[in-house]
Amino acid sequence: SVLGFPMSLGAIPKVIDRASEALLPHYEAMATLAHHAPVGYLDETPWDCHHTLQWLWTMTTERVALYLMHPHRSQEAFWTLIDDWQGILVSDGYGVYQDWGNRRQTCLAHRMRRARSLSEKSHAELAACGTWARRELQRLCAMAKAPPTGGAWRAWYARLCTLMERY
Repeated sequence: SVLGFPMSLGAIPKVIDRASEALLPHYEAMATLAHHAPVGYLDETPWDCHHTLQWLWTMTTERVALYLMHPHRSQEAFWTLIDDWQGILVSDGYGVYQDWGNRRQTCLAHRMRRARSLSEKSHAELAACGTWARRELQRLCAMAKAPPTGGAWRAWYARLCTLMERY
């Protein structure tokens, strides 16, 4: 029964189909918003669907989160999700994203985790590099909320260059 009303097993797929049909215009409107966004955060994760591996792909923008269930973690799935979008791609290091022909930024959360991992190494030089990198990435993230002055930006950039030259 559904909400206390009797329902046959055959009626359940019909209800699901009707709900999907009703949601389609809203999904298409979300896709339009996502495909016109200047920046998109993309990720994919495995999803068990009735004991069959699927991939849940997401494209999150400032205004909307678009999703796609796809049987593969592949370039085909990526293009199916983004369609003709040409914005700045923010993602992890998955190879499909690295081949993106437009502007791309590596997700800073992934860089922060890598820096934290380095800071926990027993090798002193690696730990020092990780600690320094994590501190500079934290400063960079803070700049998104409180843009720095030109001098503060140049000082941060100089520290970053020194970090890269040293390590």
